[in-house]
Amino acid sequence: MTTKNKFIAFIFMALMTFNTAEAREVEGIAAIVNDEVISKFDVDQRVNLFLVTSGIERTPQNIDGLRRQVLRTLIQEKLQLQEARDSEIEISRAEINAAMQDMASGTNRSLDEVEKFLKENNVHIRTMEDQIEAELAWNRFVRGRFGGQVSIGEIEIDETLERAEAAMNQDRVNISEILLLANNQLDGQRLMSEAAQIVQQLRAGINFGAVARQFSAASSSASGGNLGWTPVNQLDENIVPIIENMAAGDISDPIETSAGIYIVQLNSKQQSGGIDPMRNLFDLLIITYDVATEGHLAKLESLRDSFTTCKNTEAKAKEMDARNVTRTGQVELRRFPKNLQSEISTTEAGQVIGPKKNEKIAEMVVVCDRKDDQGATISRDAIENNLYSQRLAIMARRHLRELRRDSIVEYR
Repeated sequence: MTTKNKFIAFIFMALMTFNTAEAREVEGIAAIVNDEVISKFDVDQRVNLFLVTSGIERTPQNIDGLRRQVLRTLIQEKLQLQEARDSEIEISRAEINAAMQDMASGTNRSLDEVEKFLKENNVHIRTMEDQIEAELAWNRFVRGRFGGQVSIGEIEIDETLERAEAAMNQDRVNISEILLLANNQLDGQRLMSEAAQIVQQLRAGINFGAVARQFSAASSSASGGNLGWTPVNQLDENIVPIIENMAAGDISDPIETSAGIYIVQLNSKQQSGGIDPMRNLFDLLIITYDVATEGHLAKLESLRDSFTTCKNTEAKAKEMDARNVTRTGQVELRRFPKNLQSEISTTEAGQVIGPKKNEKIAEMVVVCDRKDDQGATISRDAIENNLYSQRLAIMARRHLRELRRDSIVEYR
């Protein structure tokens, strides 16, 4: 081969290598948002995170639908981070770690356990950290940009308080929400179709809170979409008639409102803001032994007979090698298993249930503390905080729509 031919061959190979590398790079890009890349790896990682936290079945159809929803969320987060960065907002590693720790505590796990769980399911911990960083940065931006523009007057608080007191004689509902935002009318039609798919998945049993945390644009997303107890007359007028015809546990069809598309789950209903025994708080000490443990009933009976305080009994149970010693802290009655609800509902603080056993374990339950529900309470501070949060959320959603409208997003 001549020198000239060798040179041509070299150029050809170089061009082939460049084109292959370029093709691979393009293949790895899901979208470009104002010149910043969202990779397909990012999308797949977030899909995996959603799958392992929601319990949805890993099927090709589900994954394809989730990729579209996840990409929409990642584009929104990219816009939020860009806006925060332009305002010189930075979230420190310590803030992310603290938020991660709070999240882990909310699932009754340590942060190490969460990281291990994600690793076992092929999800990098950075995927969750990125999501938390975007949320923290956006919240700080919104408060800094719009917080000073929100003014809640005494007259407005008085009027809201008056309506809230009147609502004491109305039904209240405990609901969870998912809010989806569209960029335009065409996008809204497409989003309604995606919302219907989400509803189908929710009704099939996937975790509502996990979906809300991943996809909801509402400020309630951080708490899994839960709004707590709300008077019916304070809900969006498009949601009220739908809620009235739902039973506890039902999930609504997509609801079009001026704010966006809502999906609502009804957790519970309460009439006239009255006392709800299912909201009574119980702090329990639960001690168990394997039935194979020698003298298991005698040990539990000894703990029962020598009971003085939960703290002392908890320490003694650990010294006596109990299989499990759990202090629940303050938990609503509705959160306990059905069989335990009926037993502890009639038990006062300081009283013991058991010992009792089945074919596997012997168990004793101590009611360490009990606080009965006193019904609805209203305070001016709570009303002011609620009005402030609502006003801020509206301004944040409006600004996010403007960012979407003005952004350049290229899908690959």
